[in-house]
Amino acid sequence: MKNEKDATRIGIIILVASSLLFIGLGSVGVIVVSRKMKENEAAKVEKVKQNRQALGELTAVSDKLNAELRDKIGKEDAVEGSTEKAKQLGDAMGKAAAKASGDDAKAMLAGQRLMASLQGSMAAYEKAYSAFLAKGGVAPGNLASSDDITERLALLKAFESANRDFLDSLKDVEGKYRAELLKDNMSATKANIMAQQFYAGGKFDTIISIRGTDQELCVLMGDLLRFLQGAWGTWRVNDQGITIFQRTADLKTFTDFQAQIKEVGDRQILLQQKLLQNKQAHPSPVKVEAGKP
Repeated sequence: MKNEKDATRIGIIILVASSLLFIGLGSVGVIVVSRKMKENEAAKVEKVKQNRQALGELTAVSDKLNAELRDKIGKEDAVEGSTEKAKQLGDAMGKAAAKASGDDAKAMLAGQRLMASLQGSMAAYEKAYSAFLAKGGVAPGNLASSDDITERLALLKAFESANRDFLDSLKDVEGKYRAELLKDNMSATKANIMAQQFYAGGKFDTIISIRGTDQELCVLMGDLLRFLQGAWGTWRVNDQGITIFQRTADLKTFTDFQAQIKEVGDRQILLQQKLLQNKQAHPSPVKVEAGKP
């Protein structure tokens, strides 16, 4: 009695740099139309040109990071360096804001501050994810003793906690971004519009769903590890990496767990692909007239 071993995936982090904040900022492309009547037309044209140039440079950084993410979808090493990528994007936002002006600059600086506020939870997620996978995840071939399973369960619990904290940090992102805009004395009306577009353009509903699939995987993997620990001594992994059980009922339980983990993992990959679709990368700019209430 045997079953293939290739169903031990835990979801990769997609909420890194470009897929987290930039799609909500740069891709929305908030272009503010100034109505300060004392400025001459040439000055206004130059300001818009500079703002678009800054946005273009930020877009280039995001596109590069998104391409890297697309290449790593479904791979276990996708998490590596994610916190650093987020920092790179935050730095790019700051540089772009320095070249821009008006509400465009405020929007970029708000994104930079929001990114910085998420660094702690992102780093904790990355660390916990890496620690769990470094030991072999839930692959039976990497479980040499019952004590190994106990250790793995502790690592999984730490990851589950980090993912929950990460998910909590994403809740009310729209409100957090709005608050950052208001700090720079942006009008409530414009802040509301930008925050709404930030959330929609960033596909935060999809991002939160991805974090939710990690929660599902944590539950399933914990149940699988406890099942393997309870059945210790009645199963083994052969030289071909196949898990063999003495009891037919245990094999069925094991294969059911594998099928459930694969289903959630496949669903997560679809969400990741949806998040990083090229055709969604740069929707039409949202225009906000500065002179309107």
